[in-house]
Amino acid sequence: MRTASASPRLISDNEFTAWLLRADAGERLTYWRGHLAIDASPLASQLRGEDRIHLGRLSGLAWEMAAKGWIHLLQQRHGPSDFSYVAIVRPRVQVPTRELPRTPTKVAA
Repeated sequence: MRTASASPRLISDNEFTAWLLRADAGERLTYWRGHLAIDASPLASQLRGEDRIHLGRLSGLAWEMAAKGWIHLLQQRHGPSDFSYVAIVRPRVQVPTRELPRTPTKVAA
């Protein structure tokens, strides 16, 4: 199992999605470190407006992928107001392939 750690910068939605599509079951990505509720709040955040809005979008994308069953979300506490927000890839469901119905052949009269 590989673990991808978050860089000090905010990852993009595209980076998050690309990681998700290529990651194997059990792989982890720390997509944010801090205090998400504070960092995404317009009243309390120390982030620039653009970064704060992007963090809200990224966390929304993570919630959406969790709701669809693609990932588990984990919050790991390091200290007061210091958390890692981690996405863990769930096993992909294998959908059985069905044989397509045969196309009837034309019979010459």
